[in-house]
Amino acid sequence: MASKGFYFQQAMVALIRYRYAKKTANPRIEDVDAIIKVLHLNIICGQDDHWETWYRLAQAYELLLEDDMTWSAEKINNKKDDIVKLEKVEY
Repeated sequence: MASKGFYFQQAMVALIRYRYAKKTANPRIEDVDAIIKVLHLNIICGQDDHWETWYRLAQAYELLLEDDMTWSAEKINNKKDDIVKLEKVEY
């Protein structure tokens, strides 16, 4: 399946769907985890010489980082314990 590019195409469809959802509504970060898993499968199954797989994997990790750096009202309300822990850290 990897030699035919199935895993890569599946990841690309999910990546495009996530980016569209990001523009129109609240996307689910679990979708990015699924994209990363599929791209890892593509690399493991012998497509590691395909540069675009590595590039899309980097983009998926960038989306995770962006999600961690962006705080919406929903995140603030749902993750108050994490925020309190971060506020208590002394440097």
